[in-house]
Amino acid sequence: MIRGIAAGGAGGAPVRMHRPHIVPLLAQGAIAVHDAIHVLGHAVSPAQSRPSVVPHAGSIAGRPDIIDSGAQFPAIAVFDKTAARRTRQTARLVCRDLSVMLSMLAPALFVLVWSTGFVVARAIDGVADPNLFLLARFVATTALFAAIARATGAPWPARAQWPLHLLAGALLQGAYMGGGYWAVAHGLSPAVMALLATLQPVLTALAARRLFGERVAPRFWPGVLAGVAGVALVLAPRLAAAGPQALSPLVVAVALLSVSAITAGTLIQKTSLAAADLFAASSVQNAGGALVCALAAALLGESLWVPGIALWGALAWAVFGLSAVGSTLLVWMVRRGSAARVTVLVLLAPPLAALQAALLFGESLDAVQMAGFALTLVGVLLCRRR
Repeated sequence: MIRGIAAGGAGGAPVRMHRPHIVPLLAQGAIAVHDAIHVLGHAVSPAQSRPSVVPHAGSIAGRPDIIDSGAQFPAIAVFDKTAARRTRQTARLVCRDLSVMLSMLAPALFVLVWSTGFVVARAIDGVADPNLFLLARFVATTALFAAIARATGAPWPARAQWPLHLLAGALLQGAYMGGGYWAVAHGLSPAVMALLATLQPVLTALAARRLFGERVAPRFWPGVLAGVAGVALVLAPRLAAAGPQALSPLVVAVALLSVSAITAGTLIQKTSLAAADLFAASSVQNAGGALVCALAAALLGESLWVPGIALWGALAWAVFGLSAVGSTLLVWMVRRGSAARVTVLVLLAPPLAALQAALLFGESLDAVQMAGFALTLVGVLLCRRR
């Protein structure tokens, strides 16, 4: 291809280019590839508006270490323009295809990952105190997202936005999970906690309509009722086994506050925070969750930490699965669409958790529970139908 473009004289005899002029050409090609990778690195943050990161075709202004070979060889400049344009078009097409594919897979992947939170909570029982475990999880997740943001060259949120990011993380991560874990550790049945968590889609839909003008289809509310009823059927055996101590007013109040916290933390994601890079914002927000858990662990005097395969395995999955994948998908979907349609997915978490418990721990599932699973699925599909 270069032979035809950089040809000179009759018969298309190629012009022999000296090595000092080939090096700048290769360097410019490397710059184009680097810029394409930079674009792909931010494909997960479509809400953020950025200027094009690909330099003007044929231009290397601002890079004094590279000789402008286009000024000496116009044919090379034409080649540079074509290569840069094709690189830019390819990057945009790949970003679009990735975004479409992720939009299709995100709901199912989110539900599968999110439901494993119940398994993690069970795995750390007796080997780590709840808030101490969550503190380690959020600190590790903060470092993970910070490393990703730095590797992709993502811009950090403006300093003026940091308090709001920390608040969002404190609510979505720290208050919700810390409160829920505390309630279960103080006698609240996990089944009751899971049932109370089904209030999140209802609270989200009501608040989103008032705050952002989001409206849901009339079939949304019958779908939510069907989903909640299905969850109740799945949890029926454990609800029947729960004693009066599982409904202590203080413990139930803390559980309800934790559900309200995740609702508020989710809705905050639809404010000006949506303009921030997803990775950098997640790093700051997980730091907010870590602060809440550190304070709770200190006030409650938590100290249980028994290193072992169970603890390290649960922590690794909590960081790379629940936080890096689950929480990130939740925020990403809320930024892009209806908060109510996204949060209704959490109704599927308890039935899937019951199925996982049957597979991993040998717990039984009767016909009523399976019917509840099917009813919940129908309700969620009804809510999410366009």
